[in-house]
Amino acid sequence: MSPLALQGLRVLEVGEGTGVAFCGKLFAGLGAEVTKIEAPAGDALRYAGPFPDGTPNPDVSAAYLNLNTAKQGVTLDLQSASGVGIFAHLAAEADVIIEGFAPGHLDSLGLGYERLSESNAGLVLVSITPFGQDGPYRDYLANELVVYAASGYMSLAGDPDREPHKAYGEQTAIHAGYQGALAAIAAITARDASGVGQWIDVAQAEAAAFLSGGGSPAAYILRGEIAKRSGARLNGQQAHSNYPSTFRPCADGGWIHAHGNFRYPQLMGEVMDPRLNDPEILKTPHGHADEIDAIMDEWLAQYDKWEVVRRAQAARLHFTEVMTPAEVLSDGAYVERDFWFTYHHPEAGEVMQPGPMVRMGVTPWTNAAAPALGEHNAEVLAHLGFSPEEILVLAEHRVI
Repeated sequence: MSPLALQGLRVLEVGEGTGVAFCGKLFAGLGAEVTKIEAPAGDALRYAGPFPDGTPNPDVSAAYLNLNTAKQGVTLDLQSASGVGIFAHLAAEADVIIEGFAPGHLDSLGLGYERLSESNAGLVLVSITPFGQDGPYRDYLANELVVYAASGYMSLAGDPDREPHKAYGEQTAIHAGYQGALAAIAAITARDASGVGQWIDVAQAEAAAFLSGGGSPAAYILRGEIAKRSGARLNGQQAHSNYPSTFRPCADGGWIHAHGNFRYPQLMGEVMDPRLNDPEILKTPHGHADEIDAIMDEWLAQYDKWEVVRRAQAARLHFTEVMTPAEVLSDGAYVERDFWFTYHHPEAGEVMQPGPMVRMGVTPWTNAAAPALGEHNAEVLAHLGFSPEEILVLAEHRVI
């Protein structure tokens, strides 16, 4: 079997949050040894669900299982002196630490970067917080909704005559995790040349703002233009846009995305409405969006989304089905490439998870179940030199 891309790299993950967990998931998938450190009560994600039978169970939360694949699981009370000491020993052997505590919290425990790097000069510390380690918002508490709004992203999503919208899930946290992982791997490369690690400060809000930098901020900087929400029509409200580029319903209640790309004669061949070939519409389709919607909707009401896309693509039109999660799970594009992997969980039963984020030609992605609460306590502590009796005492005193 080929070696894994990050094989031999030791990563500690501590502190809660989707961004931290996702960052650790990337390292684990690429072959690093990732040890997730939780409080003895368990990470909050373990109680987030959804759960297989609707009953809360910290070992079968779908959110937890998805974000913690291929990691080791250790419980540790960092409010205790023994817990802090154990963490310091683990940190001395680590290449990377990913943490999601409030700014200054690790310092208050005697585990800040300066202290840890005294015994591990090559350590790379990745701190993921809503607004970063300094600045006026440093100490603000925030969830995904707050960060999405504060980053400017929310002002761009939704219909132009309605309130702003937030995208599904925790997109800003996920991108913070991506950017933290990329920066850490870059820092490891730099460390291999210099022997010196570094502290990486990832602000979720900046991670989100970074993604929109070539769009609405650039338009404002260059032209003073404030981007407007365009809803399901994408850029259909703007004079330079090409319409249709929109989402419309079909006969089965499903949806399609239609991007005309100025192929109105081809669309007319399916829809059979001569208005679509009228020079007035061909010249300024964006100015006739409502009329085009009405024409298309009459045609779309005759077919389910799959038939609509089949007919459209046969006419060389850029139409795509909007798939539901259930359809994605069974779609051949994912199934034939073995994107999903299934394993048997002792409590959750058969669990299906997303597989490789990327396909590397030599070094494979690692798929494995997320750890049960404290599953690897004995193994990790034994590596540090603790005897079985000492481990039992730590458990009795709720240090682990």
